[in-house]
Amino acid sequence: MESKHPFSIVRLTPLWFALSAAVIVPGLISMMVQGMNWGIDFRGGALFEYRLTQPVKPGEESTKMTATARRVLREVGLQKSEIQLSDGNRLIIRTDARDSQQSEDQKRLIQGGLEKQFGKLQFLGTELVGPVIGRELKKKALVGTLLGCLGILLYVTIRYEFRFAVAGVAALLHDVLVMGGLLSLLRVEVNSPFVAALLTVVGYSINDTVVIFDRIRENLKLRRRDPFDAVVEDSLWQTMARSINTVLTVELTLLALFFFGGATIHDFALALLIGVTTGAYSSIFTASPIVVLWRNASDRRRRVAVPQRGARQARPAPKPAPTTKAAAPTPTVTAGSPPASLGEETEQETVGTEPAVEAAASGAEAGAAARRKPAARKIGKSKRRH
Repeated sequence: MESKHPFSIVRLTPLWFALSAAVIVPGLISMMVQGMNWGIDFRGGALFEYRLTQPVKPGEESTKMTATARRVLREVGLQKSEIQLSDGNRLIIRTDARDSQQSEDQKRLIQGGLEKQFGKLQFLGTELVGPVIGRELKKKALVGTLLGCLGILLYVTIRYEFRFAVAGVAALLHDVLVMGGLLSLLRVEVNSPFVAALLTVVGYSINDTVVIFDRIRENLKLRRRDPFDAVVEDSLWQTMARSINTVLTVELTLLALFFFGGATIHDFALALLIGVTTGAYSSIFTASPIVVLWRNASDRRRRVAVPQRGARQARPAPKPAPTTKAAAPTPTVTAGSPPASLGEETEQETVGTEPAVEAAASGAEAGAAARRKPAARKIGKSKRRH
């Protein structure tokens, strides 16, 4: 029967898994070898605080001032630093300095570049600070993520089936590995906005996956006799337009943020672009094929188990006990009688193998004949008397 779809998603499952592995494996190697490019929020750094001679009004003027300060930092090689304008005339700059010597060198470069642009500045002080996202916060974030996955697992299990829940969580793990691996390969700096992007991608991906699962469940109710593979295939194509339109709408917005949003949210927009794209991919080409593979494996095990159970139930009937064979009567040889020939001996042996029932019948006839003889004698005596 000719397929009504451009290609079969379910039959090409090995191809989709191979494409995912081609991205995930290099990313995992990169994360293990060179690690993530952790930013200031994770590593800590130095905090420099300056006071401007004239206050800056909020709005367009403050935006221009922040852009100018960022250009100065880029010129001195500190483009990854964070800039914050407070109270209209306080400029706070956070860099990745690790010690006091590096902090002093950065202070000299920053103050020299800023004074060229804004005139004389009042230096308020510097301080070495720890990471914003400390070890305790990392632990809480990890626990929260695991609890979220368990909640998703429980909800999808109640709403659909356990295999659907496992497939959905596997798709989320796929998205996290792709996103983290690509950011490691591209050496994108990872700060606190990365955590927000990661949680956003997880929520987007599971939402798209649940929409497809819901269509599969509806079609299973309407097409109970159809093969499971065919139902999933049709469900994927029925939701394909919705999935593509949704991801394209989101990506157009993210592309605008990536190119025109400025350096502050550049890395955040890139992380979202990667995550949303792989989330849409995993919902179609990872989660549903996992459900199909699991279902087919269960059906194969069930088909193998049924014949074995039937063979155990249909045990062969016990063989009937062998009947006791009557011993052949020993021939009486009288004087002068010729011995039995070999053929007669064989015939007697064959006859002697009759069942015990015939022997019992012969005995009963002999007993009846013996009882008739006394009766016949009594009748003969009575006739002589008369």
